[in-house]
Amino acid sequence: QQVESANASYVAARRVFGVAQNNLDLLRIQVGDPLLNADLVWSPYNVTPERISPWPDESGGWRLACVARLEPAAKGQDLLMKTLARPEWRDRPIELNFFGTGPDEQVLRRLASTLQMDNVKFRGHVADVGSIWEEHHLLLLPSRFEGLPLALIESMWCGRPQVVTDIGGNAELCVDGETGFVASAPTVSAFSNALERAWERRKEWPKLGKAARARAETLVPKDPAALFCEQLKACATEESK
Repeated sequence: QQVESANASYVAARRVFGVAQNNLDLLRIQVGDPLLNADLVWSPYNVTPERISPWPDESGGWRLACVARLEPAAKGQDLLMKTLARPEWRDRPIELNFFGTGPDEQVLRRLASTLQMDNVKFRGHVADVGSIWEEHHLLLLPSRFEGLPLALIESMWCGRPQVVTDIGGNAELCVDGETGFVASAPTVSAFSNALERAWERRKEWPKLGKAARARAETLVPKDPAALFCEQLKACATEESK
């Protein structure tokens, strides 16, 4: 009964908004209706499109950032640490920084200790997201489920490539081999494969970052809130006719 009531609400709604086409397609399957009233919406992000961060110095190695709430059931930080705990990564000059807070911080800290990962740091919440990309070269998002993560959009605006899982809207923005690398599934083996491909092309990361920035300029609105207001106005206008 509750499922039927929820489905009927989606069908009867004036508008249904989703942040990724993949999410809307899944919703249509779950509801069992084409949902012709569904449309995409962009969430406001926390960097300015006018700010382009210079490529960070590489002389001390490569700095990788995972920007997400510390909740591995959704964000997959455990998959990332298990990937980087593999023997081939042990001696590579990398530093992994987790940015964000969440309910499982202590669990993840214990995992890092158990895996003896001395190159993993927990940096907490950072208000100025753009400052992260002044010092980091690559975004890592090993998500198990997603909408369209703000961290992905923000890293693209700041000219950084990414390694993401093919979940939610990730692959709608991140083009495998062109602006970043897409793991086929949220598993250690799949993410390890994508990250290894990224590592093999690390000298091309600045080029991939520029391509990511260009893709953001093409696809992502500079004022998502204003665009959403226009969508709501159009919705109200249609109802009044």
